[in-house]
Amino acid sequence: MHSIMANLWHPIGGVSISDLGEKRFRFRFYTVVNIDRVLQSSP
Repeated sequence: MHSIMANLWHPIGGVSISDLGEKRFRFRFYTVVNIDRVLQSSP
């Protein structure tokens, strides 16, 4: 899951993905540009 999402988004500066359990994940982006880009292209 971690590598698939990182490869799809190609984040500048990287992304940290933590498994919180119960099918929940935390995504930490290191630039605001990445956050905006992901939110605009999300379903």
